[in-house]
Amino acid sequence: MPTSRHLATPETYYSSSPADTRRFAQKFSRQNLGGTLVLLYGPVGAGKTTFTQALAKSLGVKEPVRSPTFVLVKMYSTLGKKIQRLMHIDAYRLGSFAEVEDLGMSEYLGQKNTVTVVEWPKGKRLEWPQVPTYRITITPKGKMGREISVTKPSGARS
Repeated sequence: MPTSRHLATPETYYSSSPADTRRFAQKFSRQNLGGTLVLLYGPVGAGKTTFTQALAKSLGVKEPVRSPTFVLVKMYSTLGKKIQRLMHIDAYRLGSFAEVEDLGMSEYLGQKNTVTVVEWPKGKRLEWPQVPTYRITITPKGKMGREISVTKPSGARS
């Protein structure tokens, strides 16, 4: 649900393949993402991890990026000067984001040198008014197609 810090109308893109989803993530990475929270919505197999892998690669992460399903949180170092970390969180088994805070990860939220990506945020309390938040919903359309809707924080540019 968009808050007052979000645009009311998401921008919508169409992906016809995983390669298109990766290209979209690369384009998305060109925005000023330092200090932001990226919430990824969509069913199993929609492309949330594919998006995150391409985003990580574009930010300079060299190690393989996998969904942190069993570890819940994975921190990756980048080769970037502005963005130095990508925090990847799988919130599927979390009851609330307080559990992430218990893991000591909340100290990285909103830091200008960190981008935080959360898969499976639906139904979790993941609001920090001080942290600019992108909401990305990936919806399967047919066998390979995907609709990607992006709600940007207020003031964010394409």
